[in-house]
Amino acid sequence: MNSSNKSNTLYGRAQADVEAELGGRWAKPKPIVGGAGVPEQPAASPWSRDPVGKEEPLGYSVDDVAPVGEQHEIEASLRAIEDQQQRSEDDEGQHLEGPQ
Repeated sequence: MNSSNKSNTLYGRAQADVEAELGGRWAKPKPIVGGAGVPEQPAASPWSRDPVGKEEPLGYSVDDVAPVGEQHEIEASLRAIEDQQQRSEDDEGQHLEGPQ
């Protein structure tokens, strides 16, 4: 019996399923016992210190994004944001008041 016929049996398929569960992409994490942590690096090692040092702040927020698009698109987006904020405030007010 060659190996290609073996995988076509119910037993062969079940065994392949079990082997797939034990390893590969969906492997269950295995506990690490007796880990000693990160070893100290020798002074001459390039990983013993950070050559870049502390980075200074940029001086502006990277989350601020300038609006892009036609004027009517920007206005529609701003209205949608304001409407969403108003709905959120209304919902919070209803939750604070409780059931009526």
